[in-house]
Amino acid sequence: SDNSKALKFYSQAAEKNYIPAFRRLALMNLNECNVEETYKYFQLAVEAYKIKLDSSFDAFTLRALAKAYEDLCLVERDKRKSKKWLQKFFEYYKLAFEMLKILADEGNIEAFFELGEMYRVGNVVEKSHSNAIKMFENAAKLGSTDDKICAYINIAFICKSEENYNQFVDYLKKSAELGDFYAMRQLWKYYLTVENLTAAEYWLKKSEGIQSEFLSSLKQEEF
Repeated sequence: SDNSKALKFYSQAAEKNYIPAFRRLALMNLNECNVEETYKYFQLAVEAYKIKLDSSFDAFTLRALAKAYEDLCLVERDKRKSKKWLQKFFEYYKLAFEMLKILADEGNIEAFFELGEMYRVGNVVEKSHSNAIKMFENAAKLGSTDDKICAYINIAFICKSEENYNQFVDYLKKSAELGDFYAMRQLWKYYLTVENLTAAEYWLKKSEGIQSEFLSSLKQEEF
């Protein structure tokens, strides 16, 4: 953890107009209670997404713009402006949701992920864990190994939030069996909690094997 280096690289990304960097900078300033800088970077994110939307009117940019307005609303002190930003958030979020559903019907994997998150959170659209799981399952069926891992992890933690620990473990195992280090570590922690030391040791050793392979590949790349 090195905030000064993080700030440096996020700033460089922002200078190259990498829009997500604006939000990262805003959140870093928010953590430091620097309200003016936080507001500035949230505004820059809004303006950048608006420009992008003018050249490419698509569901993903709409979704990102909606989120940027939501962020801006949270730090806006002027009640009239805050209400305006909130209305913009609802407007773009709803439109993005309808466009994403069309893309999902066409088999767009990214749309499945976005809709899964929307249903999981239930912000504006009706919260539905069953619909969220369905979207992530669709992404897993059509996606790459990395897509499958991400989808299974999302489903696992939805199941955990419902205290459905059998399904939580099942989906973690699906991700772990595809070689995911994070899922292996989560399984290790879970089995420690339920005092299944044999299973805990198994997943710990599996994760250590993955970690060792990763570090070895890094050393080879250095040469």
